[in-house]
Formats: sequence, structure tokens, C-alpha cells
Amino acid sequence: MPFPDLRAHHRLTTELLAVANVVISLVVGLVATRAGLGTVITTERFGSLRLIVAFALFLLTAMIAERVLFLLLRPLHRPLEMARPASGAGTARALPSTTEAALTAVSEAAAKDAAFRAALDSCIIDDSKYLDTADRWRGYPAGDATLYLAPGTVLHCHRDGNSSFLSYTLHSSASSTPVAISNISAIWAHLSRQVENPAQGVDDVPADQPPSSEKAYPTSSDTVAF
Repeated sequence: MPFPDLRAHHRLTTELLAVANVVISLVVGLVATRAGLGTVITTERFGSLRLIVAFALFLLTAMIAERVLFLLLRPLHRPLEMARPASGAGTARALPSTTEAALTAVSEAAAKDAAFRAALDSCIIDDSKYLDTADRWRGYPAGDATLYLAPGTVLHCHRDGNSSFLSYTLHSSASSTPVAISNISAIWAHLSRQVENPAQGVDDVPADQPPSSEKAYPTSSDTVAF
């Protein structure tokens, strides 16, 4: 799931405009200096000071060009400045009218946060980025999250209490014992055994109905019901 940063986009656009301004100004200065060296700034007129005069002309024309371009591009800078979010300002939200409403909002936020963290931290078991899409994870307010892998098989991400440490376990309808996962090859090995022994999956959840009940993934139990 993409997480766009509008401030980064605005900053990048502003910097690109600034770079373009400088580059064009330097080009204008070089063109003016080259033209001056061939016509006005001759050896007969300036002698040994010819190069110094040429360099002064280059600086002067480049500075003038930069200022003119800044004034011309000012209409482009203004919308970017107006659109840039204020530092530290968040999205305006309606204040909850009751504690229950606040709890609902915070629960939704916590579930999204759990899904995002499970996807983000999946790099500790998978460098291929197969597991790092937040949209594929379902988060829960307690901090856990699950990823549907195949019929009857889910990957469970568990946060140990208040610790930031996350652990990943594989749960299958073919076994009541979860399997600790330290790399994606372990997931491949498990699914390979399921393919070789299809009878184990007779009670698997259909592919179009991934596990969705939060009660199926209690944080205090090592088993998952399907």
C-alpha cells in the first residue's frame, strides 16, 4: 500500500524549479559571455584584462537572468507554498462526542497500525518483499495481525506485550501447533508439504473466504481455530 508524503512531493518540485532556475541562468551567462568575447570584449580593447571582464560579464548576466526567471516562475512557486502542509499540522478530525466513539476510532487506528507494522517488519523474515504489502494484512487493536497465505493457512504476527519485538508464526487447519517462522523458506516448506499431502487440507478455509474472525487469533493462545 503506498504511503504518499505530500510534503516530500512539494519539496521535490520546489527544488527542481530552483535547480532549473540556476541551470538556465548559467547557460544564459555562458551564451552572453561567448557572444561578448567575439564582439565587444576584444584583446585590442581590454588587453590582459579581457578574461576578467568576460568573467564579470558572465556573473552579471547570470545574476540578472536568475532574478528574471525567479520573477517569471513566481506564479508556480506560490501554489506550492499554499499547498504545502503546515509543519506539525495533522488532518483535521471531528472530536468524538463519547468515550465509545473515541474507542471505536482508536481501535480502527490501532488495527491499521498493526497491519502496517506487520508488513513493514516482515523484512526480518523476508527480503524479497513478498510480505510487505500492508493491504494484505489484517490488523487487530491489540497489535497482532494476520496474513492469508492459502486456504487454511495464515501467517500471524504477534507483538510481545509492550515490546516492539514482533514474532511471526504460521497457523494451519492441518495442525493445532503453530510453526515459528524465521524466513520465507519455512513458509515455502510448509506449503510444499500441503501440496504433497492434499488430504490434510480437507477442512481448509475456501480461497475466497480467508479467515476473518479476530477471536480466531487470541494473543494469549498458541492455537488458531479455523
